Amino acid sequence: MKNKSSSQSVLICLFILLAFAVCNLPARVGATSTNWIDPSSGNWFTDANWDNHVPTTSIEAFVNNASTAQINISTTANAQSLTLGLNATDSGTVKVDGTNGGNLIVPPGGCPLDPIDIFPGLLSVGYQGTGTMTITNGGTVSSGWAGARKTRSSVKSSEPFSPRLMMTSRGP
Repeated sequence: MKNKSSSQSVLICLFILLAFAVCNLPARVGATSTNWIDPSSGNWFTDANWDNHVPTTSIEAFVNNASTAQINISTTANAQSLTLGLNATDSGTVKVDGTNGGNLIVPPGGCPLDPIDIFPGLLSVGYQGTGTMTITNGGTVSSGWAGARKTRSSVKSSEPFSPRLMMTSRGP
C-alpha cells in the first residue's frame, strides 16, 4: 500500500471543503418567480392572474402568454425583475396607465454583468420573444436596468421615462 504525502492529504481536504462550501451556497436571491396566466387583458393586482401570486420586490415576474397585464390603479406594482416575451415564441404586454395613479417599480439590484441573464432589477421588453410596454396618462415606470430588443419589442409612452429607466437594444 502506498502512503500519501502530506501535501496530497492537504489538497484532498481542501477539495472536500471547497465542494462542501459550493454545494451549500444559498440559492440566488430572487429565485422565486410568477407567470401571468390571465388569457386576456387583466388587472396586475388580481392574484388569480398569476401562477404564484402577484409579484413583489422579491418575486420575478414573467408575461409570456400573448396577453396584457394592466397597471391602472394608485397601488404601486412591484417586481424583482420583469420580463415580457422570454422565449422566441413568447409575447407579453404591460400597460401602465396613470389616469388613476398607475406606476411600476422594478427596484435596482443585481448587475448587467451577472452570468444569469435575468437578474434582480432588470426590466426586459422582448427578451427573446416579443414584448410591449405602454405607458400613458402620467403613468410611471422605474427600473434598475432595462433592455428592449430592436425588432421584437415596443416601448410606447406619452410620458417621459423615469431617469433610472434606460432602454437599450441588444442584437437584431
